[in-house]
Amino acid sequence: MIRVQAALLVGLMSLVCINMSGAESLEHRRQVRVLLEQCGVLERLKQFPRQVFERMGYDDESYSKQYTPVRDALFQAFDMDKMEQHLVHAMSNDLDSQAVGKALHWFQSPMGKKITDLERMTYSAHVWKERSLYAQNLDEHPPTQHRLLQVQQLSNALYLFRIDEQLEMTTALALTEAMNAALPREERIDPDHIRHELQIRRENEKEELQREHLASFLYLYHRLEDAEVEKYLEFLESADGKRFTAAVLTSLNVVFQSASEELGTAVGRALKGERRV
Repeated sequence: MIRVQAALLVGLMSLVCINMSGAESLEHRRQVRVLLEQCGVLERLKQFPRQVFERMGYDDESYSKQYTPVRDALFQAFDMDKMEQHLVHAMSNDLDSQAVGKALHWFQSPMGKKITDLERMTYSAHVWKERSLYAQNLDEHPPTQHRLLQVQQLSNALYLFRIDEQLEMTTALALTEAMNAALPREERIDPDHIRHELQIRRENEKEELQREHLASFLYLYHRLEDAEVEKYLEFLESADGKRFTAAVLTSLNVVFQSASEELGTAVGRALKGERRV
């Protein structure tokens, strides 16, 4: 009888531990989602489908109004709720609760909120026009050497433009696979060739891209005082900041890869259908 009671007690304790672990996991994912929302990464994720549409030759007017099997496949391939859940899951695996708490503490601070609001503005249409005008006036109104150094440090520490590099590569490779699925074997494209060509193009455009990035960062943070930029750099270059940035890059790449593969499959089916017509 005592053995039976002991076994029941152990079983109950195991259930309690499982329930507690599940609750902790849910709370951890909830905190990760709050962090991703607060730091602006979820906003960045929402730009992913639009950028892919543009890379495939669709603009805001055409992809929203014109129906084609390929365009329809693009819409079906993207489920923002699914992509968001995937991102939260990936980040939850990369960052423990302590790391999430430290990053969230920074992004929920007055300084963190101010900087995040500025970074979110980069995705609005009117900012692109303002930034172009700002870049044109840089020769007449150059920044100080100190601000140039700060901006170069920010560019090295931040993940914004590295995300674009990942997006370009994963999308191009996924679309290559999609095209290959619809083409006869002898006409298929070698993905390694596409990867190599993208790397060469990026290397050839390196100086131009660096100038564009520099102008973008100068515009983006020109409303901040030097001391405020230093505070941001302190966080980004700290162990906590580097860990957060690495987790964002890794997790977004996982999501981009998965979404691009789904896109490639959907486009491949659409292209096969078009070839049969």
